[in-house]
Amino acid sequence: MLVEEKVENNKIRSIVLSATSAGHPSLILLRRSPVLIRLIPSSDGRAKGPPFHDPLKRLFSEEYEALVPGDTLVAYTDGVGEALAAGSQDEQEWAEKIINLASGHARSCEEIAQTIISAAEDAGPLHDDMTVWVVKMKPKS
Repeated sequence: MLVEEKVENNKIRSIVLSATSAGHPSLILLRRSPVLIRLIPSSDGRAKGPPFHDPLKRLFSEEYEALVPGDTLVAYTDGVGEALAAGSQDEQEWAEKIINLASGHARSCEEIAQTIISAAEDAGPLHDDMTVWVVKMKPKS
């Protein structure tokens, strides 16, 4: 994942997220207005080619998304999804559970991450490591 600021005359004009997936769960973008919930890269992301030095020659996808003030991004490892979905390998099911837990944009990044981790820990025995990363774009003042 890469976030790039485009600056013109010492003012930020746009912020663009570039997300690449080589098999890890998609990022979740939550936007307040207009309401948008999106997986990046989407499940229908187009394959671009194999990652560098990948002997298995797996395909990856890359997508770009302009970020706006107030956006919330949630990234997580498969251990979180598997714990929340009772071992399911269905990424869509993982995303739905995490979106429900991350709702309520007024909460801090730390509160959202802790809510997700606590729910995963409470779901039953853990079989994998877990990482949750939440970042919010500062709302316009």
